[in-house]
Parts: sequence; structure tokens; C-alpha cells
Amino acid sequence: MPEREELLLLYHKIHRLIELGKKFMLVCYVEPLIERFNVRPHEFDILMRVYNYSLAHPEGITLKLLTAMLNISQPAVSMTVSRLVEKGYLVRNPGVRDRRCCHLTIASGEKDFMDRMALAQAAAAAEILREMPQEKQEHLFSFIEEMNSYFENLPSKPMNGEAQ
Repeated sequence: MPEREELLLLYHKIHRLIELGKKFMLVCYVEPLIERFNVRPHEFDILMRVYNYSLAHPEGITLKLLTAMLNISQPAVSMTVSRLVEKGYLVRNPGVRDRRCCHLTIASGEKDFMDRMALAQAAAAAEILREMPQEKQEHLFSFIEEMNSYFENLPSKPMNGEAQ
């Protein structure tokens, strides 16, 4: 097991990485979208998750999957989604195979704005990365993919004998 100093240094580096990610998201996404949509932060989080999921899955995301991604209670997600539907930001679409299951998508009137925001965020990221050599960019994205894969494969609950 690594020594105390090594663990504290690792904690500090991970904390800095998380803070950088939060700052990047705040400047590029959160502030402009919250202002445009006049939504609460948890509503914003749901909008962004629905939008990002819908890019790869045009049919939308189910409430069950959205709840699992957010790791909060189903009633809380359901109430927030209902508010976003009432405000006209989200649309509930009946499932193709199971009509009882609905898929959430961004309302057509808001999709263009969300697309523009995604492009603006990508442009901001490109500007930030412009100063970074290509080789380091490739290492960064490779690392991000590895970490994503690692965390997706972790068990959702600690295994027997692991610290809680």
C-alpha cells in the first residue's frame, strides 16, 4: 500500500483535476444555459444528461436510466422531469416496444439552442487545448477513456471486506 504522503499527493492531484473539470463546465455550460433556460442547477443537470444521451440515442433516455445516471431517487427525478416538460424544455415520447415506458428528449424548439451550446463548448475546449501539443492531447483523451472504462466496470456497491 502506498505511504501516507503518496496517498495525500494523489488525493490532491485528483481533487485539482475534479476542480478543473467543474470550472470548465461552469464557464462553458452551466452559466450560459442556466441563464438562457432560467432553470435550477439540478434541472440543468437533467437537461444536459438528456441532451448528451440523445446525441447517441435519438429515441431519448428512459426515466429509469436517467435516475441511475444521476444516482438520486426516482420520485425526485420524476418531479423535476415533470417541471421541465411543463416548461417546454423536455418531451416525453412513448416507447416503441413498450408504451408504458417513455423516452425523454429535448423539445424541438430548444434542440437548436442546445446544439449551439454544445458547439460553443467544443470551441472553448479547442481553444483551451490549442496550446497543448497534439501528443499530450492524445494522452489526455486516452487517459479519460481509460478512466471512464474503469469506472463503468466498478461494482456499484463495495464488495465484502472493502471499506464502506
